[in-house]
Amino acid sequence: MEKINEAQTDKVRGKLGELQAEVRKLTELRHHSIPRVIMKSGLESFVPEQLSNTAAAALELAGLSKAVAEGADVNKIFKLETKFRNYLDHLAIRNGFFFGTSTRRFCYLVCSRVSNVAQSDVAGLLQMLYQLIQLVGRNIREDGLTGAGLMMRTGVHVGTVNTSIIDTDENSKFYFSGTTEKAEKLCSFAGENEMLITHECRSQVIVSDAELPFEWGRKEQYGTSQQQRNRTLGFMSMLSSKATDQGVMEAYCIKVPLIEESTEEKVHNLRVPRK
Repeated sequence: MEKINEAQTDKVRGKLGELQAEVRKLTELRHHSIPRVIMKSGLESFVPEQLSNTAAAALELAGLSKAVAEGADVNKIFKLETKFRNYLDHLAIRNGFFFGTSTRRFCYLVCSRVSNVAQSDVAGLLQMLYQLIQLVGRNIREDGLTGAGLMMRTGVHVGTVNTSIIDTDENSKFYFSGTTEKAEKLCSFAGENEMLITHECRSQVIVSDAELPFEWGRKEQYGTSQQQRNRTLGFMSMLSSKATDQGVMEAYCIKVPLIEESTEEKVHNLRVPRK
């Protein structure tokens, strides 16, 4: 009888351990899908918000599918995309930025804030994007994928961001929309290792230009017929003629230079100064 009781106790403990592991897994997944500031306040108290004067960025690792189709090493491509996602997670944890997925594959959205109670950290967002482009661009070079048509690019705009949480059978997910659509469109115009930043975004940067790791460069128009004829995007021969129908956008074009130190050193020290 004693042995039977011990066996039943072990069985119960085993089941309890499995349940606890599932709870931990679900909790980790929820924290990954929802910003920390909202998780701390509690999902029950969440109310959808409109965040005015908030910067939204679309960050894309472009050309992956085309590179594979043209014979690039699939394992190297897979490792590069994995590193890219790991860098996003690293920055999200260390600096508090939340990354959402775009409708475009390998494109991620990030905002300067996710709640009205938080400060809109536009300068921090731009510095983070700059570092990410440097980091992934260096990885492309180190992995021998230069010339495969791969590139990092981003578009950043300021406007109103709408937030919401959508519940599914498996998980709750945080979504933002609004000015992110303009950021995605601007990102599609960017070239290799380029940041396209609108004047509206620049006007929200409260730090001095000397504190930023880049110079603003020249403001240009994107989405014009002239651009269609003259500008290429690395893995694309020309912009679609539909670009003119989407409207013209003006933005500062910042060409990001690749870092010289190893990517391992860079990711270890990757931290955005916060005011």
